[in-house]
Amino acid sequence: MKTKILFILVCCFLSLNVMGQGTVARNKCKTCGKVISQCSYKGKHPQEKKCATCNKPLSKCPYKGKHPQEAKCTTCNEPLSKCPYKGKHPQEAKCTTCNEPLS
Repeated sequence: MKTKILFILVCCFLSLNVMGQGTVARNKCKTCGKVISQCSYKGKHPQEKKCATCNKPLSKCPYKGKHPQEAKCTTCNEPLSKCPYKGKHPQEAKCTTCNEPLS
């Protein structure tokens, strides 16, 4: 009889212990992993600002959100990386007298 009572008490204790661990696991902060009562932000961490150019968090952006402006071609107004002539378009020959195109 004593062993049955002892067995029931042990089972109750184990089930309460398991239920308690599940509650603690559910109350953890999703950002830092700490229990919400120990998290300095109480589970509501502020969102980090993102770079407008590369859309990375500012801490991971190599330019810290201040990307240099890419030079543009003066002829086609495209960035030099996208200009097929890299900013050096061929000049059309012009007449020296009237300044009209030769073709």
